[in-house]
Amino acid sequence: MDSFIIALNSVLPVFLMLALGYFLKIIKLIDNELITKGNKLVFKVFLPTLLFKNVYTSQLKSVFNLKLILFAPIVVIVLYLLSIPIICKLRKDNRRRGAMIQAIFRSNFVILGIPIISTIYNNEPSAVPALLTAIVVPLFNFLAVITLEVFRGEKPKISKILRSIVTNPLILATLFGFAVNFSGIQLPDVLASTVSSVAAVASPLSIVLLGAFFRFDNIKHDIKDVLICTFGRLVAFPLIGTLLALAAGFRGIEFTSLLIAFAAPPAISSFTMAQQMDSDYTIAGESVIAASALSCFTIFIWVFLYSSLGII
Repeated sequence: MDSFIIALNSVLPVFLMLALGYFLKIIKLIDNELITKGNKLVFKVFLPTLLFKNVYTSQLKSVFNLKLILFAPIVVIVLYLLSIPIICKLRKDNRRRGAMIQAIFRSNFVILGIPIISTIYNNEPSAVPALLTAIVVPLFNFLAVITLEVFRGEKPKISKILRSIVTNPLILATLFGFAVNFSGIQLPDVLASTVSSVAAVASPLSIVLLGAFFRFDNIKHDIKDVLICTFGRLVAFPLIGTLLALAAGFRGIEFTSLLIAFAAPPAISSFTMAQQMDSDYTIAGESVIAASALSCFTIFIWVFLYSSLGII
């Protein structure tokens, strides 16, 4: 029961904000134009600020773990590479391919990961989740930019892909966060407070806009693709990832951090990025919503299973 409450308390706020966005769309306080402009604002301002703040405020040096630093990105890249031929064989439309691949490999660790882990360990301070965030989130963003650029529906150009990577606001903000963190520079209190306030807007605004975008008739039409993405994100990816983590000898909070990174639903920002990069944002948004709903049960199962085995 405790494991279920942990998962429910972590995921339920997301459901409520999605419902709020859907309700605001029904009563016409949010329209399609606002969704488009709002997502652009989130992508270019609020999410980059959130990523910068997460990296900048992390005590990365105190929990430096070379084994974890190497293991996490290797597993993410391996599973990412496995998803590409599978989705390319199942679907022919490039824009949909890119959105589906992103939905499978890119998790919502930045928003759900640390709160869930903190709840499991009774709010004991630990920089391990922050370290993992600093490792996998930039990688998720990097791979997402490459994927969506390659699968735009036209022949990819290396120069265009590289330009998209080096100018992507999420990647730039993360790199800037690393630079400030390791340089030891301390932001003035007034600036640090402003950064925190702006960063706090990113998650709720992106979730509300996603809820406003949602339409039941669309998800019925795309049910097969949504189920493929959801299965890959919530079942296949965490199963393979956690088995590899066990084989590598991870236990305790390091294993738990990896588990949540692998088992979290698709990143909310994957919908925003898909819309901004001319991908199939419809399937991207539907996959986020469906997987977020089902993740309450799948995260419960994963946490309960590994808690019973004494690994967490």
